[in-house]
Amino acid sequence: MEKKEWRQITTAQKLQIIQTVDENPNMKRIDIARMMKIPSSRLNTVRRYVCSFNQLSKIDTVICELG
Repeated sequence: MEKKEWRQITTAQKLQIIQTVDENPNMKRIDIARMMKIPSSRLNTVRRYVCSFNQLSKIDTVICELG
C-alpha cells in the first residue's frame, strides 16, 4: 500500500472550512467534508484548533481584564 503524501492547507483554506461549517450548522460534518472534497479528519482538526484558539483568547481577555 502506498503512503499518501501529506499536504498542508493554507490559512485561506482553513478560513473557508470554518466559514462553510458556520454557514451550515444543520449539515453533518461528513457531508461538509464531502462537499469540500477534503477528509473529514482534516475538517475536525481545523475545527478543534479553532475551538482551542477561541478558548485561549477568552482566557487571555479575562486575564487582561483582571490584571
